[in-house]
Amino acid sequence: MTEDQTMRSLLAVHRTELDERDQKITALEGQVQDQGWQLDSQHAEHERTKSDLKRLQVVATQRADKITKLEGVIESLKLELADVRAQFTKAREAGDYQGTVT
Repeated sequence: MTEDQTMRSLLAVHRTELDERDQKITALEGQVQDQGWQLDSQHAEHERTKSDLKRLQVVATQRADKITKLEGVIESLKLELADVRAQFTKAREAGDYQGTVT
């Protein structure tokens, strides 16, 4: 093999190594890009979850407020019912009750 052929062979080997390296770099860049997209997707999902959580917290607070109001109404109705029962009992005991039994 002549010196010229040796140099050409070495250049061919070197080009092959460079091509393999370039392919490896391209593959790694693709992986990095895919991971970047995955991170973007995960970040978007995280933001949606935070938004959903805030919305659900607002709904839960509104429902708790409604429940508190309804509990107040129930207590008021219980007091009113107790008053009506007491008035009825008082009227019955006084003989003022003219109702019919069904």
